[in-house]
Amino acid sequence: MGEAIDWQQAESSAGSAEELEQIRALAAISEVATFHRTWLAEGGIKGDLDEDEEPEDEAPTHWGELEIIERVGRGSFGDVYKAREPRLDRIVALKLIRASAKTPEREAETLREGRLLAKVRHPNVATVHGAAGADGRVGFWMEFLEGKNLAEILAEKGRFEPREAAEIGIALCRALAAVHAQGIVHRDVKAQNVVRENDGRIVLTDFGVGRDATVHQTEEPSLSGTPLYLAPELFEGKPPSPASDLYALGVLLFYLVTGEFPITGSSFDELKAAHQGRKRRWLKELRKDLPGSFVAAVERALDRDPEKRGDEAGMERELGRFIGERLERKRRIRQMLAASVLLSLLAGGIFAYLERDQIEAQVHLYRADRYHEKGAREDTIRELKKAKFLAPDVPGIYWRLMSYQSADGDYDAAFQTADDSAKLCEKSHARDCYLVKGWSALLRLDYKAALENFKTVKSIRPDEETQSQIVQLQINLLQTSVAIQEARALVGAKGIGEASVLVSTLSAAGRHLDALEELEVLRKRFGDDPQIHWTAGTVLTAAGRYAPGENEFKLVAEQPEEVGDLSIGQLSLAQSLILQGKCDRAQGALAVSPRLNSQEDFARNDAIRALLLAKCSVLMGDREEASRILQSIERLRHIPAYLKIFRNAALEALEARDVVLSERFAGIVSNLNVKSHSDLSQSFDFQLRGELAWKEGNSTAVSLLEKATDLRGDPQNLLSLARVLIENGQCLRASKYLAELTRSRGLIVADFYTPWAIWSEAVALRKRCPE
Repeated sequence: MGEAIDWQQAESSAGSAEELEQIRALAAISEVATFHRTWLAEGGIKGDLDEDEEPEDEAPTHWGELEIIERVGRGSFGDVYKAREPRLDRIVALKLIRASAKTPEREAETLREGRLLAKVRHPNVATVHGAAGADGRVGFWMEFLEGKNLAEILAEKGRFEPREAAEIGIALCRALAAVHAQGIVHRDVKAQNVVRENDGRIVLTDFGVGRDATVHQTEEPSLSGTPLYLAPELFEGKPPSPASDLYALGVLLFYLVTGEFPITGSSFDELKAAHQGRKRRWLKELRKDLPGSFVAAVERALDRDPEKRGDEAGMERELGRFIGERLERKRRIRQMLAASVLLSLLAGGIFAYLERDQIEAQVHLYRADRYHEKGAREDTIRELKKAKFLAPDVPGIYWRLMSYQSADGDYDAAFQTADDSAKLCEKSHARDCYLVKGWSALLRLDYKAALENFKTVKSIRPDEETQSQIVQLQINLLQTSVAIQEARALVGAKGIGEASVLVSTLSAAGRHLDALEELEVLRKRFGDDPQIHWTAGTVLTAAGRYAPGENEFKLVAEQPEEVGDLSIGQLSLAQSLILQGKCDRAQGALAVSPRLNSQEDFARNDAIRALLLAKCSVLMGDREEASRILQSIERLRHIPAYLKIFRNAALEALEARDVVLSERFAGIVSNLNVKSHSDLSQSFDFQLRGELAWKEGNSTAVSLLEKATDLRGDPQNLLSLARVLIENGQCLRASKYLAELTRSRGLIVADFYTPWAIWSEAVALRKRCPE
């Protein structure tokens, strides 16, 4: 410990290329630490970057209301603790000034750091919860980050690949944009101050030298931050700025992919001279394999002229374009390889290995994938059917058929395909077979089994469609926190559907501000598109911003790319209006919503239209009309895909006081439960049995509804249970379900099948049953 290391000798003794890269990374980190200590000493600042020279005092057990669990770090002036905030029952990181370092200036700076962080609310910026003085010490507490900083990761695994570095860069561009929007300059962007959490989230932290940008006009400029990351203009006495933060980000990305720095020096004077003499290294000198678009983005951020660096949004676009280029290149390579394989098969005389039918099946399968990319669903299904006829033992044909047939609304055919593939994949561990099992489970609404199979698919070979499917399943299983972690990987996806998954997931989880921020990024990428408008409408509605939400749904209907957009736009608009109690306007929107009975894939839209009209009739007191409208839903085919529609129709029939009709719908749900026997179908069966039991005065109602909620605590189940408990005089028990329900507006709006009005009903029930 404390001995100098001969890094050149260490490099010469490396046993492999990987070990050599790790040694170089450690040497770079050592260079940063050594130089930073020298710089602090020259500046007249005492203390060590890593450990305080004073013996460790015993960690306190409490600070203010916080319960201290353990010390997790020590710096020059303060300690960082893992603590618990009892009032909210959450784990936090607590930063306190030590008594030996406490001065009025340090106390003021610590409180200032807390106030700076408190101004920023962004998923890629560490969230501060509070700052105060208590028990003779000043400090602030923030979210506790489970993960490692980028310097630690680089030391462990070696330099980063460009795509990984670009993804980190995009996250930090967004973080800096949020920071700068509050008038704050971070001033110490570096690898040690960026944490990658265990779930993959990138977090910018440690604003210890950050300050308000507005004070720079009146204060004397000073050099703060880690020297190797400092922009050249700072050495000339100019004040820190958003441009100097962007330069530091460029240095960080340079460091991640090379393990080295663009400007180096062993002292302050050497570093300043290197900047003045323009003695710097270039990315392509250190790594010739780096793609040009990635290099261009980083080198622009490192320009000597702050005006030529652009801004965070520009750098984010460049890095996003690089990632998009890489994905597109991979897709084209896959296409070229597939085409060359087919040509080889057809022209290379390999009939000794493959039968003619198998070769033709591969041709049809290739054509089906190309048609799918163009959105030509009917052509896709036609080619897949031909492939299945020629090669009935190829699993990849079956999962594709199931997904496209169900998307086309042809559920009978999809179930037949699932049955045909059952034995084929009984004992296989091939990726295509897990996809077959996943889609089969999805058709039966067995979300848990589907999720496990899609996760296995991802572990074998991940792709954006599988990732998106995993997120949707997690939302269906009400696992919104986990879904957010998965959805972050899709931020840079090429397709609108996959790229918008994070926005919808954040909204479903109730993180409306974060969702709105991500939504603006989506708008910049995809512009005026019906899916963007629909996503925006749901996010705004979930955030309680009804008027702008309505406008977005109108745009979906007014600018449709296909007839379905018009239907979805009008139905969503009606949902929003009913949520606000504006049934007259909702009926007007539903009156012009197109009837799509001729198209099987939109049969559910007609059923939802009937449910919404029935809801309006009930709210306006015309129960007979509601009952008449609901009867049309009975004609919908009795398949698991429509299970939620039948459940909602049964509940609406009860609201219309048509018990007989409700029992008929409940019977359909019960029969479907026998067929699929998933948690979802069992939950709905228990719920309807409990609701009907309550109408009949049966004492088993509460226990049946509790079983439904235990199986699946979705908003509709919570509402049923809370309402029956209140009617039974059990307000105390009902209040916890109502509290959970009134926090679930995002989850309600995220579900196209769920009546959004149940949120208003929950609010009304809560008034009857105050805590």
